[in-house]
Amino acid sequence: MTVQFNPAPTPATEISMARPIIRTALITAALTLAGQAASARAEGPKLVATIPPLAGIASDILSGVAKPTLLIDNGGSPHAYSLRPSDARALANADYVLWVGEGLELFLADKLDTLAPSATEIEAMTLPGVALMPYRKAEEHHDEHDDHDHDHADHDEDHHAEHDHDDHDHEDHEHGDHDEHDHDEHDHAEHDHDHHGHHHTGNDAHVWLSPDNAVAIARGIAAAVSKDLHAAEAARVSSNLANFESDIAELKRVIAAQLKPYAERPYLTFHDAYQYFETNFGLDYHGSVTVSPEIQPGAASLHELREEVEEHDIVCIFSEPQFEPRAIRVIAENLPVRTGILDPLGGSDFARIGGYQALLTGLADSYADCLGQ
Repeated sequence: MTVQFNPAPTPATEISMARPIIRTALITAALTLAGQAASARAEGPKLVATIPPLAGIASDILSGVAKPTLLIDNGGSPHAYSLRPSDARALANADYVLWVGEGLELFLADKLDTLAPSATEIEAMTLPGVALMPYRKAEEHHDEHDDHDHDHADHDEDHHAEHDHDDHDHEDHEHGDHDEHDHDEHDHAEHDHDHHGHHHTGNDAHVWLSPDNAVAIARGIAAAVSKDLHAAEAARVSSNLANFESDIAELKRVIAAQLKPYAERPYLTFHDAYQYFETNFGLDYHGSVTVSPEIQPGAASLHELREEVEEHDIVCIFSEPQFEPRAIRVIAENLPVRTGILDPLGGSDFARIGGYQALLTGLADSYADCLGQ
């Protein structure tokens, strides 16, 4: 019988045997990293947009390159939003954060640098070409309407004198006083003084409701993102931007023609959020139900608003889907005034390609439906 002896492997033999294994592991790791990089390129840049209109604009500009992530959906309002854990994760992974500014998303203003430390901020209110408008003062606007109403045959000077706002002797109160208010009649009166005596200061944050501002925002997105794209992707973004600009120019013409017949029909809105849209299309905003969407008007304010509806021939009162319309119902009860809904934000359905155009079209239709009956 023959016995075969296998010599013990030498160190050189062990190294020779290990080389194919190491080589295979390195190749596998390289392929994995390459696959991850390719996947990242396929997904494109990660852009988080706070509200549906901004996400809609970004979707148009990044079409074929990336899909933006929407932060506030399901009819939420940036005026009273609280961040969720999923929001924090999205911001932490973001390459870009598209927001209006601290005038709107106050919940994000002091957290953005911490939550999205590596992201590039695209702040709409500071972008080149975005035209800002100061918040309107309610008392100044009513003065303008008083002058305008002298032209109407149905209202003479004596009738205006009977409803002199100077008789109310309004005083300013700090908003912090609301924490100490009970719900008796005296406190409602204090609330009403606050409602009429206060107004927002600074620039109106609802900048996206101007079609021209939307184009400026789109250009800002394209400029920020294109810096980090390959040539083919940057060319796609440039083409998308040109298409968006063309779409908005045509939409402006269509909406202007649609709303022109209703230019002199006064209306009230829930809060003063629409001046960028109204200025573009020449609408006759008379006033708002509340200075801030989080503050519901008290009994005295509701009574005064009912008087204004009758005195100034208000055609329509618009509520908003994000807020309880009880005050609108109280004002309109048994008066010859119509009610409608204006949605300045939209929901997640508008955070898509063509979503911004759909939002403006919906606003125009809402105005036309209520003012044109």
